[in-house]
Amino acid sequence: MQERGKWKGNFTLWSGGGGYVGTSSDTKVHAHHAIQLCFALEGSFNLRSSPSRKWEAFSAALVAPDAPHQLDGSGHRIVLVYLDPESEAASRIRTRFTDAAIQPVPVQTLSPLLEKIYTEAGPQADLIPLFNAMVTSLGGEASVPGSMDPRIAQATRLLNSSAEAIPTLRELAQKVHLSPSRLGHLFRAQTGLPLRCYRLWLRLRRALDALNQTGSLTTAAHSAAFADSAHFSRTFRRMFGITPSELAVERQTQPSRSYAPR
Repeated sequence: MQERGKWKGNFTLWSGGGGYVGTSSDTKVHAHHAIQLCFALEGSFNLRSSPSRKWEAFSAALVAPDAPHQLDGSGHRIVLVYLDPESEAASRIRTRFTDAAIQPVPVQTLSPLLEKIYTEAGPQADLIPLFNAMVTSLGGEASVPGSMDPRIAQATRLLNSSAEAIPTLRELAQKVHLSPSRLGHLFRAQTGLPLRCYRLWLRLRRALDALNQTGSLTTAAHSAAFADSAHFSRTFRRMFGITPSELAVERQTQPSRSYAPR
């Protein structure tokens, strides 16, 4: 895990989303379940849907879920934001764009956020607020109720605080005194994400944290209740198009430079 791979940078996950900042080189044509937002931090990047299609240059682009694509970043630094297609955040963004598999994204309003990411990205940086601010800028504010139902708040705490296996829908329903169907309905309405998806993102985040700490795919898989390392890797690849072993974390602090996409 400490070796330099073709993806050199920082990858982080939260419930319903993920973000990567770092350098990128040419990937193979692949598809994954998450919506992918791509932003150049320097230079530009190229995308195409298959080897038979011409490359198109972008400074910012959206790749639809399950759409085959290939990205060539030419070694430039890039931001990738992944969103669960069933999340409210993804729905808000998709209503503002066409159904095209690959399409440009207006980047003017995002420039201050991208510049901040460019200057602040590092091994210890918490970039999740900036990623979420980018998503909000593109899709608008979430229509979340002003106050959360205490039963959903309790369920969320139980999901995030469990040191052992992450509770299932049925286990949570029993603890918060709701039927599984009612809990599932309320959870999605108040969090913007189906509970099964929320659990999956928690498991992936737990496994990735364990991988960063131990360097062992097997330990990481078992920490998040995946059957084995292959199961973890397949799930990760299905969501993001890369395997956990392809990630490499940059340990050094990035030098101070100017944000300069073209």
